[in-house]
Amino acid sequence: MFRPVSRLICGLFLLFFFGRAGAQQIEYLTPTPLVDRIHVQAEPVRDTGEIPLYLIAWGGDVATIHTQMEGVFQKYGFNFKLKAEDNFSRQVESCLRGETSYLRGTMDMITEAAEVFARQGIKLQVVVQITWSVGGDVMVVRPNIKSAKYIRTIALQLDGPHMYYSGYVLKSAGASLRNVKFKFLQELTLPKFDTGGKIIDPVSAFQNDSSLDAVMCISPDADLLTSGGKVGTGSEGSVKGARPYVSTKDAPKIIADVYAVRSDYASANPEKIKAFHMAILEGQKQWVELMKTKSTKYQQVVSRSADILMGSATATADVEGMTLDCQYVG
Repeated sequence: MFRPVSRLICGLFLLFFFGRAGAQQIEYLTPTPLVDRIHVQAEPVRDTGEIPLYLIAWGGDVATIHTQMEGVFQKYGFNFKLKAEDNFSRQVESCLRGETSYLRGTMDMITEAAEVFARQGIKLQVVVQITWSVGGDVMVVRPNIKSAKYIRTIALQLDGPHMYYSGYVLKSAGASLRNVKFKFLQELTLPKFDTGGKIIDPVSAFQNDSSLDAVMCISPDADLLTSGGKVGTGSEGSVKGARPYVSTKDAPKIIADVYAVRSDYASANPEKIKAFHMAILEGQKQWVELMKTKSTKYQQVVSRSADILMGSATATADVEGMTLDCQYVG
C-alpha cells in the first residue's frame, strides 16, 4: 500500500532534526528473555474505575477504537481507557500489577509473556483473536540482498510482533539462524515521544546504519523506506535501493493478533470474559460495515485512530492502509 503523506513528513522531520546519524546514536538492546527482565510481583486485578485496555500500532486495533467510540464496551459493562503501548514489557508489567487483566499482542508475544506469568503461578488465556496479518508486516532489504539466506544483520523490535516471523522467513529461505545477528530495538515504529536524540526503532536504525541488511517493520514504515512499496530513491526518508522482500501477504496465517487475559481473573469472572469477547466481535462487525461507507463517522474513527496509534491525527493514510493489510477474523 502506498501511504506517502504522514510517514514522509515524519521521515523528513527526523532527517532534518538528527541528520544522517551515525550508528553510535542507535540504542541496540541486549536480547535476554522477557522472563529474565521483568521482576514485578503479581497483584490481584483491581477491577474498578477506568481500566487500561492496550492497543498496538495495527489496523485491527482501529476496530477496537471504533468499539469504544460507539459505546459498545460501555453497553457490555466495561469502563476502558484505550492506551497505545507498543512496548510489550510495559504491558506485561501493568498486567502483573493488576492495573488490567488484558494483554494485547500477537500469539508469539503472548507465548513469551506466558513464561513470566507462569513463574508466579498464573496462566494466560487467549480470549479473542482480532485479525490475521495479510500484508501489514514486511521485511525490507538492501539492494545487494537477493535472497534472505544472505542476510547477516537484521533490525527488529524486541518482544515485538516480528520475532517469530523473521525467523520463519529466514529459515524458509534456507538461512541458518546461527549466521544472523538480530539487532533489537525498543520501539515497533517511529516513536511518538522525545527520545532524547537516541534512535530506538528499527526504521530509523535501518535509515542510519548501513551495516543492516534487513529490517522488520509494519507496512507504513516499509512504504516510507521503499518509496511507496517499490524501490527506495534515497530521498524523503527512503533508503536508496531498499525494497520489500516479503510480507505477510505471502504468509497470511503467520501473525495472529489477539487479546489474552490472566487466568485467575478469567476463572473468577467468566461472564465478564464472555462479555469482552462479544463486545470485541460486535464492534468489529460494525467497523467492517462502516469501512464500506467512507462516511463522516468512518473518517472520525480513522482520525481518532491515527491520533492514538500513530501519534498524529493527520496520519490517516497510514491507518487506512493498515486496515487493508489485515483480515478481521469475526
